[in-house]
Amino acid sequence: MSRRQVLLSETVAKAKYLVRATLRNRTGGGARGVLCGVFLPERLTDPIKLHFQPTPKQATAVDFARFAAADSPELSFRATTRAGGRRIRFSADRLWCSNIGSGHHNGIPFVTDFTGEPTDFHIIHFGLTSGSRPGGTFFLTPNILINTAMTIMRSYTGGVKVRRVCIPRFSLRNGLRLTFTEHFRYREGERGETISFSELVAEFRVARTTLDISALSEELDNFLLLTSLATRHRCICLGWTYTNSSGDLVEHYRRDFVIPKEKKISTNDTLIDIAVFPKFIRAAYRRFCRFAEKDQFRSAVYPLVSDADKTTEMSYFSLFSALESALLFADRTFHLFPRGEQRLHERWRLFQAKYAVDLSDLWPIVDKTRGITLVQLRNKVAHGEYLNPAQTLALLYAREHLRWTVERVILSLLGWSVSHSKVSSGFLGHMHPYNNWQHARAAF
Repeated sequence: MSRRQVLLSETVAKAKYLVRATLRNRTGGGARGVLCGVFLPERLTDPIKLHFQPTPKQATAVDFARFAAADSPELSFRATTRAGGRRIRFSADRLWCSNIGSGHHNGIPFVTDFTGEPTDFHIIHFGLTSGSRPGGTFFLTPNILINTAMTIMRSYTGGVKVRRVCIPRFSLRNGLRLTFTEHFRYREGERGETISFSELVAEFRVARTTLDISALSEELDNFLLLTSLATRHRCICLGWTYTNSSGDLVEHYRRDFVIPKEKKISTNDTLIDIAVFPKFIRAAYRRFCRFAEKDQFRSAVYPLVSDADKTTEMSYFSLFSALESALLFADRTFHLFPRGEQRLHERWRLFQAKYAVDLSDLWPIVDKTRGITLVQLRNKVAHGEYLNPAQTLALLYAREHLRWTVERVILSLLGWSVSHSKVSSGFLGHMHPYNNWQHARAAF
């Protein structure tokens, strides 16, 4: 008996994979056999989209499953299909779905398609390889300091030859050896042309047969945090692919965070010069691995690498949060402050007594002998005081000084000399906010 044919919508018909999915909420309610088109990202930073074409009964069941648990409207996703004679399994623990339209039009009942975006998406291609040594690839967002320079030679025949000029490598604390390179990918343009582009990856091999990919990715995230600090721009791992000891090819896409926007960054914009970056990242990573309060340290770094699209005021508050986080990290690590001490002036004095970070050339944080301090300026902005044009310009200068202050503090916590960075007085000397901050300060 032949199966009933299904008329696919135009969108679902273009999907890379067509599956029958099971959608469930936390209590087990949901729908089975929902027709779904799976669209994997063409570029690593693109979203993963699942386009569903439900029956009226399935649409009702999905809607009920979503709203039955008001505190957790996300669903889980499971599906299995076959391609090339091999089984492929798809899964996502958290799927956020769009609303399903339903009703009657001229007496005809209807339901609309709906879409879903998973926070993580997992694919297993069973038995795709055999006898291969376990290993794989981490997918990363761009980072200018990870130097994967190469030469590309294009032939009149259409052939392309790529030769690596530089192959950076790094060993994580758990022994995993990473090799950074660029993988070239292709997509079809609007006019049918083929467009090629490259994306940063970290390749790896493991000697053991079992692979704890979660532990490996956690160590990679620590490395990328410090790389982001050095670049002044977030670099994150978007997922991975690897072969396991059973010969299965596993793909995993991470989408449980905000993906950094593409941004052209010059080597002049970084905190650490590209020439000394290899030495910095090894020294900083060794120090970071000894930290007990890693999460608190991350809280101090995140505002430094994630404020590109913020207003001046919001960026200023965010940087103060980074400074407070750095002081809290130092206290939890070295017990610097008396119990219950909340005054920033006193905590800053005790911090400087241990680290003696040289800030004599920057806008003072708490010393008000010659004018308004960075703390007082924060309070003015927080209380909504009007700033005239001259004061607004001074706030821009103050934000840069606050950033340089926090960066010097972070580098000191990592045991890296400020003189070997781009917040040294020698490097900052050519910048207008550095040379004219005292004049700007007089606006208040």
